[in-house]
Order: sequence, then C-alpha cells, then structure tokens
Amino acid sequence: MSEIYESQTQVVLQIPNADTITSVKASQVRWDYERPPLEIVETASYTVGSESPLKNVSINIPATFKMADFNVEIITNSGTFRDSYERVVPYASVDQLAHAAGVQHTDPAGDNYRSEDDIKQIESLTRAVIESETGRCFGKWYQAYDLEGTETHVLYSSEPVLDVDLLRTHDDILYGPDTVDIDYAVTPSGHGVELFEDIDIYYGFPDGYTYMLVGTFGYNKVPADINHAAILIGSTYLCSPASYWNRYVEQTKFGESQTKFHRLAFAGTGNAAADIILQKYQFHRYFII
Repeated sequence: MSEIYESQTQVVLQIPNADTITSVKASQVRWDYERPPLEIVETASYTVGSESPLKNVSINIPATFKMADFNVEIITNSGTFRDSYERVVPYASVDQLAHAAGVQHTDPAGDNYRSEDDIKQIESLTRAVIESETGRCFGKWYQAYDLEGTETHVLYSSEPVLDVDLLRTHDDILYGPDTVDIDYAVTPSGHGVELFEDIDIYYGFPDGYTYMLVGTFGYNKVPADINHAAILIGSTYLCSPASYWNRYVEQTKFGESQTKFHRLAFAGTGNAAADIILQKYQFHRYFII
C-alpha cells in the first residue's frame, strides 16, 4: 500500500501506452449506516499523459472520500490495474527535513542532493518511530469506534474527535446524514460528544449501553512539539549513517573502528532531545482484570 499525503488530490498509475481505458473507479470502506461497513465505489475523473512504453494516468481522488485508505482501479482493453493508498498527515514537511539536515531536493546535479521521494520515506519512518514511542497517532483519520455510555450527557472518546458523521445505537440512528433538527458539539477537551436539539441537550448516554461513533478523529494540525521532534529525528536519519540511525553514539573513532554507545542505545527514538519531547505524549493503556 502506497502512502499519500492529506494535501494530495491525485494519484498516478501507469498502464501500457497502447491500452485504451474502459473505466476508472475509486473505492473506500465507509460506515454510513451499516454494520459491517460497506465499500463505496465511485467513478473517478482522470487525465492521461503519453510516455512510451507506459503512460501515466492521473486519477482525481473523489471529493467525498474520507481521511482513510482507498483503492483505485483502471480497466483497459488488455486488463485491470489496481493500487491501494493510505492517506496520511506528515509530521514534518520535505522542506523542513531537508533544511534541518543540510540537504536539498531540487537540483539532482547539485551538492547534498536527496530526492523528494527519499525524504518522504524518511518522514514515513520518522512518523512510525514517533507513533511506536508514544502509542499515539498525531494526524487525522476516519474511523468507527464503539464507545460505552457513562450515565452522563457526554459520550467520551479516548481519541480526539474532529467531526462526527454518524452516532447510533444498535437499533437507532441518533445523529446522521438524514437526521433533522439534531446537531452535535465536541467538548472543549476534544474527547467528548454531546447531542442537541435546537439549543437544549437532546440525549443522555446511560451506563451499560454501547454507541457507535463514526467520524474523523485526531488533530487538525500536528502539535508543534511533535513537528519539532519529527524534524530532529528525521534530520538525524537523513544525515547519519544508516547503522547509527537508532543509536545513541557517545563516541566514534573510525581510524580503529571504535564506537561507544550510551546505555540507552537500544531504547527511544535515536535522538535524545526528541525522546525528552515525546515523554509527555506517551499514552499508556491500563486494563482491569
């Protein structure tokens, strides 16, 4: 599965130059009303560029698609071409990482060149390291969660809520595309949802009941500390030998090939400053047995 950034509006597939396109479709799994979720398939617009022996087909991502994985499919006279994509939010931009590492990505013939694809791969690795270290995602994503009522008018979520598409019990839709005069509000903490009719609280969430909350979760903007940590880690990866990426090297002597590691060499992100930043974001789950 290929990663694409949230800001991207197109994906590109290659097909044989001689092929004639019959149809182009994009699909995504959604929880509009159903359990289990349904795959929504839409016809996608596209443009074709010639490039023998292959040609690029630039497919526009449907505007109705959520911040979630999706698939594209091109059917031609010779066969079917497919690919899958994961929509992600980068924790640091290509320019930020290149500047911090002292490299450039615009002139292949220039000094200290690293390709944009190379830097994006480093960002993806950096993002995975941060999420592994903290146990949290700092982007945004479309998902459905089953949440328990707590005998209050607020339905609590461990993940920060950005937008609500659907809120339902097993039998009834409390809020959705077709509900009338019902609205929702996200609490100031970002971790609770209230339902309203006009300006009055409309619904309570009794203890012992399970509710399905469907929507977009996460952060509208990557927290500044996380962006800073990503720049520290990613620039380290860009400018350091691969064998030292995730090590705390205290001393290196290449003449006699002597390297001294910190005692925490096999813990953390590989950057001590970033580890300090990430400590306050570490998420711990507790289970009562």
